Amino acid sequence: MRADLEPRKEKKRLKEKRSVRRRWLRWGVALGVLVLLSVGVGYFGAREWRNLGPSDPAPDFALPDQDGRTVRLADFRGKQEVALFFYMVAD
Repeated sequence: MRADLEPRKEKKRLKEKRSVRRRWLRWGVALGVLVLLSVGVGYFGAREWRNLGPSDPAPDFALPDQDGRTVRLADFRGKQEVALFFYMVAD
């Protein structure tokens, strides 16, 4: 009876080992895909910003405001611009 349990234990141990390997392989593939996607988005997304010079107009972009409405840079073209900068100094 003792000899019959040894092959079962060995099979179970090998099965668990394969399961762990598969899990690590899945995580590795998922991480690789995530890295490739983030690099691709960063490369192709920033392509239009690369060749901007000091006097070039900024490309149009859109962002949501605090009320959830979409605000575009093109909405403000031709209007007077005011830039406020605050510098906090600790006493």
